[in-house]
Amino acid sequence: MLQLDWSAATPAAIGATHGFDPTHLSEKYAQPLAQAVEQLVANATKTGAWSRWLTLGNQPQLVAAINAYAASVKGKYQDVVLVGIGGSSLGPKALFQALRHPQWNLLSKEARGGYPRFHVVDHMDTDCLEGLWDILTPAETLFVVVSKSGTTIEPMSAMLDMMARYQAAGVDWTKHMVMVTDPVKGLFRPFAQQHNLPTFEVPDDVGGRFSVFCAVGLLPAALVGIDIAELLAGIQAIYPTVTNPDWTKNPAAQGAAVLVEAMGCGKPIHVFMPYSRQLALVADWFTQLWAESLGKATNLKGETVHVGPTPTKAVGPEDQHSQLQLLTEGPNDKVIVFVDVEKTAHTITLPTVNDDFAPMKYLTGATIHHVQAEELIGTRGSLKDSQRPTMTYTLPAVTPANVAQLLFTLEVQTALAGSLLGIDPFDQPGVEAGKKITQQNLAARQLQPV
Repeated sequence: MLQLDWSAATPAAIGATHGFDPTHLSEKYAQPLAQAVEQLVANATKTGAWSRWLTLGNQPQLVAAINAYAASVKGKYQDVVLVGIGGSSLGPKALFQALRHPQWNLLSKEARGGYPRFHVVDHMDTDCLEGLWDILTPAETLFVVVSKSGTTIEPMSAMLDMMARYQAAGVDWTKHMVMVTDPVKGLFRPFAQQHNLPTFEVPDDVGGRFSVFCAVGLLPAALVGIDIAELLAGIQAIYPTVTNPDWTKNPAAQGAAVLVEAMGCGKPIHVFMPYSRQLALVADWFTQLWAESLGKATNLKGETVHVGPTPTKAVGPEDQHSQLQLLTEGPNDKVIVFVDVEKTAHTITLPTVNDDFAPMKYLTGATIHHVQAEELIGTRGSLKDSQRPTMTYTLPAVTPANVAQLLFTLEVQTALAGSLLGIDPFDQPGVEAGKKITQQNLAARQLQPV
């Protein structure tokens, strides 16, 4: 089971000036957190509350439908291309990196168990798009187009480009596309119906950055052979813990309390740093979740507050060599959130070092994982000596259930932090404003003579 240790952020570890006193936090946040948890659970089935993501651990019918579709197309396609952006791509990318072979796309089809290679188009970089098409064969490629509204410019553009290329190649594009979109609304739903495309739903009241455990994340995962039933089993196992109103027994509530308190104590920068290359893209996913959910101009009372943390990402141990100097000796305005993994799937033991390499003898017999674990201990120690608060989420191993528990806990942590800040963590007016300006400019451009 996922664990959170924030003892390295207390006065006992780093002193009263920069540490967060558990007694003070309990007095300040115990009751608001209990109320926030109870309200979050109550809202999970309420229309318009945007909390339905809390129920996504229990979806046996969806799991069966996705697995059936994945089985029906297995072996038909050499490549799967996910077309989406933001929450429609970051979650699937994080699951893929964490739970598939690190060199998946370079393996033979046999070594991949017959599953396709996996690519993501979540940008409008012309050269990168053209480079992807250089390795795709249209007749052997499946596109998964994800957009709840169907109005997001990037997936619309990529889809139009894909359709044009298929038509130019004389291949029926409708046999190479599956959509994940709103159940009834938006541009993509009637489009899918018109062209008889297979579709899966983004449920009502599930926003993009909270959508990884609906078809948005589950369909791409199943297409590359990830056990999606195990993903949801992990959520079911930790659900009672992260919905416990007693904050001392709830890691999501503890994480929310520490990081919100840090914001009020001059530490608004939160560095998310997994010590696992497999979890590097979880840091990207968390950055959107934390920033887009909590950075708001107004609170629930309509007052102007301009509140929000600044999440940044790092990966250990490589970013020890690029960021640790700043983290230990720069401004003490950060909390570093580590993610540790206790056990790896493979073991690499370093050989005995002879006298010719005497300075390296201390590595004799160590495993690579042990070396990395000691580097995390060393990094935490240096930050402790510099009175920098840290906290650590620990996974027993990188498995579908454990990764799901980490992501789900961070989702709950985010929702609870929003409640403590008095803002709506489920809207994104700043993002929508930028979309509208872009759409207006593009529409105006079409009216201009060429």
